[in-house]
Amino acid sequence: MMRHAAILAAIACVLLPLPVRADAITVAADSTAQYVTIQEGIDAAGLDDIVYVFAGTYDDLHWITLPGPVDLRVNVHVNKGIRVVNVGGPDRTIIDGGGTATAGVVVDHVGASIEGFTVENGCTTDPCAAIVVVNGQAHGNTCTGYHTGISAGYDSTVPERFLRPLGGRREMVLSNNIVRGNAYGVLVLPSASPSPMTVFENTVHDNDCGVFVSTPSGDIQLVGNSIIGNGTGVELWCGPSWPVGTAPLNVVFEGNLILNNASTNVDIWADEGHPDKVFTVTIGGTIEKANDILGSFANISARTTADVALTIDASFNYWGNTQCAAFVPRFHLDPSLDDEAFTFLPFTDVEHVTVYAECESTAVAPRSWGSVKASYR
Repeated sequence: MMRHAAILAAIACVLLPLPVRADAITVAADSTAQYVTIQEGIDAAGLDDIVYVFAGTYDDLHWITLPGPVDLRVNVHVNKGIRVVNVGGPDRTIIDGGGTATAGVVVDHVGASIEGFTVENGCTTDPCAAIVVVNGQAHGNTCTGYHTGISAGYDSTVPERFLRPLGGRREMVLSNNIVRGNAYGVLVLPSASPSPMTVFENTVHDNDCGVFVSTPSGDIQLVGNSIIGNGTGVELWCGPSWPVGTAPLNVVFEGNLILNNASTNVDIWADEGHPDKVFTVTIGGTIEKANDILGSFANISARTTADVALTIDASFNYWGNTQCAAFVPRFHLDPSLDDEAFTFLPFTDVEHVTVYAECESTAVAPRSWGSVKASYR
């Protein structure tokens, strides 16, 4: 206990903006802190407390029942407005699902957050997820070895009534996470009511699909992420649950590095089941907010049907490939697509032709390490 108290004092100036409390909750798997399991620490915490978790493997599992009813086998359920913070180092503080956890962590309360853990080794069938965020934040975690790395929103595992927020407020923030080795990296699911959702500066790599956005009804910001080496980079599905009467997809899609995804960097799928049958998708939008979209079989692909009107505006983005080839935007349409149903606004205009100034600028690296970036003339 004494050594953990000393460590907490040392990190007091790091974990901002909330200071370390005199009655801080501490957890250590080796029984040298107040609690042995993370869930015990959460259960003991009060509103706005911080639960500090020291290095170790946390593999205890328990069942929770959500309205529906739906039973989930989880490691950690952050069901109150507290922060659960790893202070033992992400590589040394593991939440292990034992191959059977439906969700490693469920975060479902305003002000709740899970920060800095490795969440791994869970169920690999749909809809299992390393972290499920219904209300709150997931920051700085590594998510691997599940069907889905991070699921934001809800599906059959998190019924609509479970979305009740304290005071009617709900917000989801996914930031600075590393998501790798899953079927889906980040899965943004439909929401029953408008709710801000921010996917910011995450690194998503080596998943079958990097980021899947499914017909949201709230504001989504997909900003500054590195989405590299997945099967598909980003998939936007405009389907039957798209809000009626809202033509544009309400996604801020800016400043992302979408690189070397095997089949398609960005795949847009418009489903005829929607009553409006009119969809508009904007990617980038200004030079300052351009995405880097490089090095795939198709940098953008589109799928729709003859009775759906789809408009894609991807004008100001950086395009090319990692071999310094001549500028090729590489756009692919499904062979079954009816040209009459499709409008495409060009990748660039005459005054903004994307070229590579130097071949060495094409090194594969996430934006935070030095972007793969073309230049405008």
